[in-house]
Amino acid sequence: MYVNPVAPPAVPEERSGFRTSYLADHRQSDLDRALHVFAGLAEDLTPQGAAL
Repeated sequence: MYVNPVAPPAVPEERSGFRTSYLADHRQSDLDRALHVFAGLAEDLTPQGAAL
Protein backbone atom coordinates (compact mmCIF):
# COMPACT_ATOMS: atom_id res chain seq x y z
CA MET A 1 0.00 0.00 0.00
CA TYR A 2 1.35 3.40 -0.97
CA VAL A 3 0.13 6.65 0.62
CA ASN A 4 1.01 10.02 -0.81
CA PRO A 5 0.05 13.34 0.84
CA VAL A 6 -1.70 15.86 -1.40
CA ALA A 7 -1.52 19.50 -0.34
CA PRO A 8 -1.47 23.01 -1.81
CA PRO A 9 -0.47 24.16 -4.32
CA ALA A 10 -1.30 20.82 -5.99
CA VAL A 11 -4.90 21.03 -4.70
CA PRO A 12 -7.02 23.75 -3.03
CA GLU A 13 -6.54 24.00 0.76
CA GLU A 14 -9.94 22.40 1.48
CA ARG A 15 -9.08 19.40 -0.72
CA SER A 16 -5.84 18.44 1.06
CA GLY A 17 -5.61 14.79 1.96
CA PHE A 18 -4.01 11.51 1.02
CA ARG A 19 -3.95 9.54 -2.22
CA THR A 20 -3.67 5.83 -1.77
CA SER A 21 -2.63 3.06 -4.15
CA TYR A 22 -3.29 -0.63 -3.71
CA LEU A 23 -2.12 -3.83 -5.35
CA ALA A 24 -4.17 -6.82 -6.42
CA ASP A 25 -2.41 -8.99 -3.83
CA HIS A 26 -3.57 -6.90 -0.86
CA ARG A 27 -5.94 -8.85 1.36
CA GLN A 28 -9.20 -7.54 2.77
CA SER A 29 -7.50 -7.43 6.19
CA ASP A 30 -4.87 -5.05 4.74
CA LEU A 31 -7.59 -2.70 3.51
CA ASP A 32 -9.49 -2.94 6.80
CA ARG A 33 -6.31 -2.02 8.69
CA ALA A 34 -5.72 0.99 6.42
CA LEU A 35 -9.28 2.20 7.01
CA HIS A 36 -8.80 1.79 10.76
CA VAL A 37 -5.58 3.85 10.66
CA PHE A 38 -7.19 6.62 8.58
CA ALA A 39 -10.21 6.74 10.91
CA GLY A 40 -7.87 7.19 13.86
CA LEU A 41 -6.01 9.97 12.06
CA ALA A 42 -9.28 11.72 11.28
CA GLU A 43 -10.20 11.67 14.97
CA ASP A 44 -6.75 12.88 16.02
CA LEU A 45 -6.55 15.69 13.45
CA THR A 46 -10.13 16.99 13.59
CA PRO A 47 -10.54 19.99 15.91
CA GLN A 48 -12.78 19.24 18.87
CA GLY A 49 -16.39 20.09 18.07
CA ALA A 50 -15.88 20.01 14.30
CA ALA A 51 -17.85 17.60 12.12
CA LEU A 52 -16.02 14.79 10.31
